[in-house]
Amino acid sequence: MYDKCLDVNKYRDWLIAQAKGGAQYWYGAVYQRATASLLASKRKQYPAHYTSTRMAKYNRDITNGVFVGDCVNGAVKGAIWTDLGAHPIKYKSHGCPDTNADGMFDLCAKAGQHGGIDTLPDKPGILLHKNGHVGVTIGDGKAVEFRGFAYGCVITNVKDRSWKDWAMLPWVDYAQETTAPVDKPVDNGDKPKTYKTTGDVWARSAPIVQDDTRLYVIKRDTVVDVVQPCDGWTMIRTSDGKPAYISNKFLKEE
Repeated sequence: MYDKCLDVNKYRDWLIAQAKGGAQYWYGAVYQRATASLLASKRKQYPAHYTSTRMAKYNRDITNGVFVGDCVNGAVKGAIWTDLGAHPIKYKSHGCPDTNADGMFDLCAKAGQHGGIDTLPDKPGILLHKNGHVGVTIGDGKAVEFRGFAYGCVITNVKDRSWKDWAMLPWVDYAQETTAPVDKPVDNGDKPKTYKTTGDVWARSAPIVQDDTRLYVIKRDTVVDVVQPCDGWTMIRTSDGKPAYISNKFLKEE
């Protein structure tokens, strides 16, 4: 019934990329690029959430071209229905229904392991739940949440967020889990390694080659700070402080 379509390591890295890449919270939006047409649609559908006092923020999101979603749509359904941003939304794909935050938790709890928050395993890819809201763990006691209009998509400390329950997601393959740092640079010993780009390369919001993951071009011979390796890609932080993914084939050690 449920297709284990998400590798736990790639899912963790994708979640981190959304938070570090500036994804924002739009109520009722599935993981989508912010556009004027999407805003018009959601404003008509959910007028209480798209009031005139919020339009300036939504319009900035459109100008910035960020991805948007709400708690369960962005972090769970959007990840599954787009295969971590690999293609446009395929509604209800992989056996994942269109349900709200509480419904998603109930489904996951019935499908497999779950418990009270005091029994939470410190592993990535686990659904966190409290009334009307969900997040997903990324390990090291942290989670990613599409937290709300005032916050956007952020990395939070699990212990600080009054979660009540947890459940394993039946679409996640947990078997290949590996440990990776969340906010720490790669440990290269006593002397940090320096990397440069070998050519002009697109910085991307996720480790996927497609048009809508393009953020900005990094010029040849740009020095970058390596934050985290990711299966053929590297999460980097450039001199202007922007996090992004670039392919390993465009990096060389100095």
